[in-house]
Amino acid sequence: MKKKLVIALVLIVVIAGSAIGIARFRKKSKVENPDVIATGQVTRGDIRLTVEGWGSLSAGQVKEVAPLTEGLVDRVLVAEGEDVEEGDPLLVLYNATLGMEVEKARLELDQARLELAKILGVPPEQVDTTNPDLALSVRAPVAGRVAELKVNEGDQIGANQDLLRLVDDSQVLVELFLDEGSAKNVKVGQKAELLFHDFSGSTSGTVKEVDSNRYPEASAFMRRVVIAVPNPGLLTPEMKAEVNISTDAGLVAGTGDATKWKEDTWVSSGVGGRIEKLQVKEGSRVKPGQVLASLEKSSALLDVYSNILSLRQAQVGYERKQEELDGLTLKAPISGQVIALNTEDGQKVEAGKTVVRIASYEQMNTEIMIDELDIIHIKPDMEAVVTVDAMPGETFAATVVEVAREGSKGEDMYDGSMGASGFPVKVEIMDPGDLRAGMTANVSIFIDERKDVLAVPIEAVYEKEGASFVQVMEGGKPKEVEVQLGLQDRALAEVLDGLTEGQEVVTGSSADDEMFFGGGGPVRRVRM
Repeated sequence: MKKKLVIALVLIVVIAGSAIGIARFRKKSKVENPDVIATGQVTRGDIRLTVEGWGSLSAGQVKEVAPLTEGLVDRVLVAEGEDVEEGDPLLVLYNATLGMEVEKARLELDQARLELAKILGVPPEQVDTTNPDLALSVRAPVAGRVAELKVNEGDQIGANQDLLRLVDDSQVLVELFLDEGSAKNVKVGQKAELLFHDFSGSTSGTVKEVDSNRYPEASAFMRRVVIAVPNPGLLTPEMKAEVNISTDAGLVAGTGDATKWKEDTWVSSGVGGRIEKLQVKEGSRVKPGQVLASLEKSSALLDVYSNILSLRQAQVGYERKQEELDGLTLKAPISGQVIALNTEDGQKVEAGKTVVRIASYEQMNTEIMIDELDIIHIKPDMEAVVTVDAMPGETFAATVVEVAREGSKGEDMYDGSMGASGFPVKVEIMDPGDLRAGMTANVSIFIDERKDVLAVPIEAVYEKEGASFVQVMEGGKPKEVEVQLGLQDRALAEVLDGLTEGQEVVTGSSADDEMFFGGGGPVRRVRM
């Protein structure tokens, strides 16, 4: 135990002696070799602040091409590495059933359009521009007389329910059957004289139709002929008449029956609902398009919009199928180079699966990481400059196009803490020239600039207790001065207050083992 204590005392004495010796040596050395201090001047100049980063160059635009429907590859029209223009065909697919599916969708669309046209009372080509409220009005399809009325105001009616019978009795149609020998000389438009059995005197008419069908009767075939006869007011269907038709071969005679009026139709509503107003009565004369009855809104309009929706769905279905049919020929969405081709002739491809990738190099992009201290300065549309090591001396103008809102934590530090977060920033080069994808791009983003301002070398500035200071040389010795600073770049700091142009400031010292410029010993200056 005593032996260990003696050894410990000896070590303490040796260490103490060494410390005293080192201190005496340093004091002597200080006098013989004064500190070397580097200085600079406060000047006027321009300060340009930039943020820098690096990343790999990539194509400005990459598009993937995939079929809308499955099929067999009939022909591949391009090769990998080939340049293509927008709209160029890339490959052709074959699908045996798609053509029939398109036709089916077209027929469904036509049917939906016809149903809506019937409800609205307009031609099919007008349904897209017609007000749906039009379906609430029941209109006369033709001119005529209300021959029969089956409803009253306030009645609840169903869709397509017959409301009234409308006849146009300005003409009666008389039908007669002639043998083929006589009928062959009869033509539409020829004049005819008719003697109705119920009246004396003759009535003129015109051949309206010569039926091309043959009707058997006894041992011969007959042809049906229709005569349109103006009605002075007394003619009605079921009357009989003797008919004489003037033809180029002479008179052709026969006996006919008045079968119907010029028009005889039942009028219905395309939608169901309650009759709010009835605007005609039996015997009323109406014109084409005249409103016969009006329905209350509510449920009636639901039927209309249901049919409109059905039409829109049919339209979308048809357009989708037509797009699939057109898409059997896959075309280039952009001009560029084919960088991937994932199919060949005869191969089956799936809908939505990428078969071709095209890259455009008219513009190029790079993504750089900016730390959290600088990202707050970066905004879209800021100017940037790009250089690459492979092309020394050349610069390329660029623009910031995307700034991430979320960053990622940096790598673990040696003390176990996390590094500063990095934020991706996308930069676009509008005229890449001879740049190639994969090259490493060095990017400088311009943030701000001050021209002809008072500036001090950045090495001269240090902080203490939240304030900025520099050391000004006065009488051969440094004097601490507080300063107010503005914009700073990697070389200069803008001086807002505390210094004047021409002052000499300390930018560095060899006295790195003492407090900053402490001790007040002699110094030796070096101009920087």
